[in-house]
Amino acid sequence: GVRQGGLVKPRQRFRAAPRWFARPPAPKPYRGDDRAAIEGVHFVTSDADLQRLVEESRRQGTKLFVEFGAAWCDHCKSMVPKMARLGRQHPRHTFAVADIFHVPQTSKTVVYTPTFWIYSHGVKVDQMVGSDKKNLDDKVWLQLQD
Repeated sequence: GVRQGGLVKPRQRFRAAPRWFARPPAPKPYRGDDRAAIEGVHFVTSDADLQRLVEESRRQGTKLFVEFGAAWCDHCKSMVPKMARLGRQHPRHTFAVADIFHVPQTSKTVVYTPTFWIYSHGVKVDQMVGSDKKNLDDKVWLQLQD
């Protein structure tokens, strides 16, 4: 280091990036920009909104598939179009996406994102962790067999 007034000043460890260096692209919003790609999925706005969907599932005797994710999670965002596609294929059931920061009470046991919870008749019956689209297809197929 360089001695300056009795203290050793460390050398600069990193240089500033040159001006021509491209900034990374801004992250995409969790909801996505393409409205057609997200038609068929419900975006949960609060714990009360999610509870309303669970209650609706119980009352109507349908399934509810919820993806818990975060706006900064690229894997979560990549699953939104898949959830929307499934929602369009199975319109009788509800497919929802919940940002963990919008549903803090419900998502306090969610450790990894994305995490999928599956409700049947208002009761949580299954869950899946990860962004494997084939696994999600298989879970949905399995749950819709009864």
